[in-house]
Formats: sequence, C-alpha cells, structure tokens
Amino acid sequence: MPKLTPASVEKHKPHKSRREIPDAAAPGLYLIVQPSGAKSFAMRFRNPHGRHVKLTLGRLDLSGKEFAGDPVIGQPLTLVAARRLASDVHRQRALGNDMVALRHRERLERKAGGPRTFSQAAFDFTGQYLKREQRRWQASARLLGIAVGDDGELEMLPKGLADRWRDRPVAEITGDDVHMIVDEVREKAVPGLKRNADGPSNAMGAAMFAVLSRLFRWLLEKRRVKVNPVIGVAAPKAGKSRDRVLTDSEIKAFWQATARVGAPVAQCLKLLLLTGCRRDEIGLLRCSEVDDADGTITIPASRAKNKKPHVVPLPPLAREILRSVQTSGDQVFTNGRGLAWSRVKAQLDDALNFSKPFVLHDLRRTFSTGLNKIGVEPHVVEACLNHQSGHKAGVAGVYNQYAYLPEKTAALDRWANHVIGLVEGRAAKVVPIKQRKAVRGRSS
Repeated sequence: MPKLTPASVEKHKPHKSRREIPDAAAPGLYLIVQPSGAKSFAMRFRNPHGRHVKLTLGRLDLSGKEFAGDPVIGQPLTLVAARRLASDVHRQRALGNDMVALRHRERLERKAGGPRTFSQAAFDFTGQYLKREQRRWQASARLLGIAVGDDGELEMLPKGLADRWRDRPVAEITGDDVHMIVDEVREKAVPGLKRNADGPSNAMGAAMFAVLSRLFRWLLEKRRVKVNPVIGVAAPKAGKSRDRVLTDSEIKAFWQATARVGAPVAQCLKLLLLTGCRRDEIGLLRCSEVDDADGTITIPASRAKNKKPHVVPLPPLAREILRSVQTSGDQVFTNGRGLAWSRVKAQLDDALNFSKPFVLHDLRRTFSTGLNKIGVEPHVVEACLNHQSGHKAGVAGVYNQYAYLPEKTAALDRWANHVIGLVEGRAAKVVPIKQRKAVRGRSS
C-alpha cells in the first residue's frame, strides 16, 4: 500500500468508476476520486458495535496552504490536515466515541435547532429560496456560510457566518451587526473564505449586503422576524461598470493560454469565447442539453439569467472542441459543484500576463463587440446573447417570437472563422450573412 504525497494526490486521475486510494501513512484514511474528477478524504473503520462504517472528512484542498487552528470535519483539507484529522478521529474512537453517530447527531440537532437561530435560518433560506430561485445559488450560500458537502447535503462552512452566528436568534441581529459584517467583507474577506485579491472590494461588500437583504426580507415573509435590520444600512457603492474588450492580439493570447489550464477546462474556455454564453451556462453544460444531430446546445430556462431557454447553434469548430471532451456522467465538464473558477482564473492570469485586469465575463463582451465589428445585425447579436432588450424589449418581445436561428447560425460561424483566423495569424474568410426575407404574418 503506497504512501500518499501531495504530488500523487494531485496526479490521481478519475476512472469510469469511483476510486478509493488508501494512505499507508494514516490507517483508515482514503483519497476518494469521483468519475467527475472531484476528490475528497474519507475514513473507513469499525464503529463501537463492530460494523464497518465510512466517515467523510472533507474535500481535497490543492492550495498547498494550511489554515490556522485544528482541522475540522467538513472543511477543505490538504493531505497534512487530513492526516491530522484522521489521527484525532482515531483518538476519539479510543475514548469510546462513535464518530459517525456523533456526526449524524450534529446534523439532526442542527435541523431540530428551530427556525429562530441564524444558522437554521441560513439553512432554510438556502434550501427553500436560493436553490429554487438563483442560478448561482451556491455563491450566495457561501456568503452566508453554507456549502454543499461531499454527500450532497448542506453544511456549515467552518468559521463562516452561519458558524459565527450559529446560536444567535435572528430577531436579535441589528443594523449594527449587518453594517459590521458588510464592512468586514469589503475590507478583509468573507468569513470562512480566503480573499484572492489585495485591498478592499466594494463588489464583495455589495454581494454580502444583497444576500443579507434578501434573507431578512424572506424571514419577514415567513414571519420569523418583525423588523428587517438591513433597512437603514448603507449599501456599498457599486463599482464602475466594466467595458473591457479583448483586442485581436489578446484573443490569440487567450486561445493559446487555455492549453496551460488543461482539459476539460481548456475546451470550456474556448467555447465561452466562441458562443458568448455566460460562465456557468457552459461550465455546467449537461450531455442532455447537447443535440449532436442539429449541432446545437440548449441552455434551459432554469439555467438562463432571463429564464428564457437559449438555443446556441455551434459552428464546426465548436462542435469539434465539444467532441474532444472526455465526458463521464451527465455533466460535460464537471460534477454538480461546478468548476473551480478561481483556480482556473489564477492559472489563466499566470499564462496571459495581460497589462489590464481581465475577468471571464469580458469574453462575453468581446463576443458581442466582435459580432458587431464583423457586420452582424444588432438584433441578431441580441439573439445570440439571449438578450430580451432592444428589438425584443417590452411589447415587441411578446409579439416577436421568431428565434433567429438561421441568422444566429451564420453569425456564430462567421465569428468562429474570425477567431481562428486571428489565432492562426491569417485573414479570416468572411462569409456573407444572408438576410431573412420578411414574410407578412409569419412567426415561428
């Protein structure tokens, strides 16, 4: 039985079936590798009744940085932290404690804690509102100190806001409390999470303000509080709207830099540029949303920002990229947790070394600007972006149900040809876009 090392933990590749790799340096400790590529640590041992049991410790942390304090079950763990936690579990077992039963009891006690504590309110709000109403609900949940565990259940982030205010009655939280936590997020970091950038962040402060505002409005609707403490608290000023568009040379550099990230993220990044879709519309793409026969993908209403389904006709280049992805399960690029975008962005930044700050949403703005630049009609650009503005705003959007699929197909083909021309350093072959003849009284 080999001894795990930080390098081997990172290099273990997913197979078609779930893998458990034992660690010779820590009896009972296993590295779990899911078919999706997700990795975590777990332990197997006998409980006090002699039954074989499994205890999930936490997700693998590849940052290489150790958190201060003792590791706890449920937090992301480095190999060193996992071994230390495994040793503590064995010590508790030696004292006669049933660790699996204790973990189960903690969850039951949390559920039975009543709706009046902040931690329970955060769990209920996440399960009953965020998961149902928000596309990127996990990001909002993490602000409140709630995450999805390896077993798919909601759990508290160690040192997160729900953990900090675990037993505080929601009715006793004041505007001063809200102001202090928003200010802490803006100046330092979200409780329980690491800040990647240096300096204050109005955007993160505004995000925390928004999720707390929505939480307490929901609690008012559920009659769990009588006063919304967020009212009267000044919201952080919104940052300046971004207008970053990649230049032709930066598009080429971005395309080449994706190779540094590796598959399947590289293919995902290229598709973001070629389709203009939002980050998680492609990142969370399902095999069931891909139509090989028609050469399209369909973003369902549940994953679209405007709650309108979005059919994206893929040019041959995009279809070839999508076919190159080694897929296991229903999700094309990842498991249900989503890609580790912060890590992807850090790798991209190292490879790109752009002089101006760059975020992934700039690809969507570059796509939109690029389509206009190569002569695509504005209403077709809006259709490619799944926008309900401009030509389809208000009443026009109600009566004009035409999907512009042929026009979108031609526009995306033309854009892909333009991009590959930039990458290969040649003039793109411009394909004229045929205008649809108006047919009186026809809609589709």
